[in-house]
Amino acid sequence: MTDGGYACWFCDRPIERTDPGAVLVHVRGFWAWYDGSNADDDPAQDVYAHSACAKNRLKGATMTLDPSVFLEDDA
Repeated sequence: MTDGGYACWFCDRPIERTDPGAVLVHVRGFWAWYDGSNADDDPAQDVYAHSACAKNRLKGATMTLDPSVFLEDDA
């Protein structure tokens, strides 16, 4: 793989620098974060995704990600 060996969480293809809107998603316990009780050594994981894969797969029932996350205009 290129650029440090980052692969898309959804499709497992390499993430190239030609995708400037690629994203990193940091996953950790919600309630520890919410309560402010999280510590640096709490379990967490980062996952990486192509911008197109993230836009297609990270959709909620009531909201979508802001286009600026993918370095796109809000239009």
